[in-house]
Amino acid sequence: MEHLVAEYAYQSVAIENNKLKLGDSIFVRDALVEKIFKSTDISTASTAYLKSLSMPTAQDLLPRDSASQVAELRNHILVSQWVALSAPQKRGTVGLSERELCDIAAIMVLDTDSEALYSAGWGGRYNLGQYRRIPMQVQSNPLRVFPYPVEVPALMQKYLIWRNDLHERKATHPLILACHLFIYFLFIHPFIDGNGRVGRTLLHDYMIRQGYFPIIMQVLDRKDYLQMVSDAQDGKPEAFVEEVLLMQFDMLITLRSQD
Repeated sequence: MEHLVAEYAYQSVAIENNKLKLGDSIFVRDALVEKIFKSTDISTASTAYLKSLSMPTAQDLLPRDSASQVAELRNHILVSQWVALSAPQKRGTVGLSERELCDIAAIMVLDTDSEALYSAGWGGRYNLGQYRRIPMQVQSNPLRVFPYPVEVPALMQKYLIWRNDLHERKATHPLILACHLFIYFLFIHPFIDGNGRVGRTLLHDYMIRQGYFPIIMQVLDRKDYLQMVSDAQDGKPEAFVEEVLLMQFDMLITLRSQD
């Protein structure tokens, strides 16, 4: 799983309009290997511990690029490395806890432009990773209506109960359930920012726990991706599910051919 981290993190931030390149992601991951991963075993670390790590600054890593975008990529690589190492040790388990989701949401925005929304945004100051207390709107679909802020804590509780129940009953194929987990999470949109990155982390963590590979959306255009997600939220998940299944099949074939 580790050799997929740089490419996966790059793809995930690229979907969010991050302009950095795959080579930048490989460079940043190598820097984190030298500065953190070689000396710190994060495979059994808590997400709270991940938040406390002292990471190289964007200026140290890629001084000529946008500091916010470099930090966004760095943060995603840290979380993705943790998932790659820890999820295989939790084979068959249900997935990330509520606390872990909140911690990951906090890590994703560290040192980015979005971090300011937590301290100076509408709705008052609150901690990184705390559920939003403001209405939500996304640029990709301004007419999309998300739950009211007051509903978010209860909806997240219902979401996790629903997830745990479906996982335990094993009535749904793990890949189909992983897709549903992702779309349902995005419907709630519980955080001020980073919901797509947290949701994709949730998706891939669950897939790895069930014995599958994280999917790399190598040739998927941002516009097409957003349209598939929007359609799935509107009750038409076929295109998104088909894409995930095809990419999983491609991953299996590619990795098998490399053995």
